[in-house]
Amino acid sequence: NVKDPGWVTITGKILSKEKREKNDKKFTRGVIGDETGRMPFTSWVDFDFNEGDVVELSGMVRSWLGMLSLSISEGAELKKIDEEVEAKHLKISIGELEERGGGFEVVVIGELLEIQKGSGLIVRCPICRRAVKGNNCTIHGEVDGVWDLRLKGVLDDGTGNLSMIIGRELCEKLLGKSLEEFKEEAKNAMGSAIVSG
Repeated sequence: NVKDPGWVTITGKILSKEKREKNDKKFTRGVIGDETGRMPFTSWVDFDFNEGDVVELSGMVRSWLGMLSLSISEGAELKKIDEEVEAKHLKISIGELEERGGGFEVVVIGELLEIQKGSGLIVRCPICRRAVKGNNCTIHGEVDGVWDLRLKGVLDDGTGNLSMIIGRELCEKLLGKSLEEFKEEAKNAMGSAIVSG
């Protein structure tokens, strides 16, 4: 369980990885995890591992906006390990999350105190993904908007509270209906207020 910046050696499962290039320099970005949580990583050395592999590696943990990430650079030791590791999400209180200044793929449990205006069916700019009104984007002018679903609210667990925005996929799971079903209901009700709470 890495809590602070500094040099570390960790063992974890590669959950995702993607080869990238910037300024003619190749690197790999991804997510590694173990039973204590998950962390994004950037490897500046040859990273010849696959998703699902368990590896032991060393690198520098840095903090940005409260989120820790691992940087694997020249001289780092990387090796595949033949053992099972279950990658879990860190469960944390909102108060501790606020104290840390943020987190990456953490789980908080609380009570939804408020569903805020702007929840439900919305139309987004196809270019910048901002919510638009009347097919007018504040950045791109008149656009042919794309339907989406979101929930904006305030979550509280007694140790603190946070504003949250839940995207389409999780909204569909929580509400038990697809975007298409909500669009059909809104069409039948002659407006999108049907899902705005």
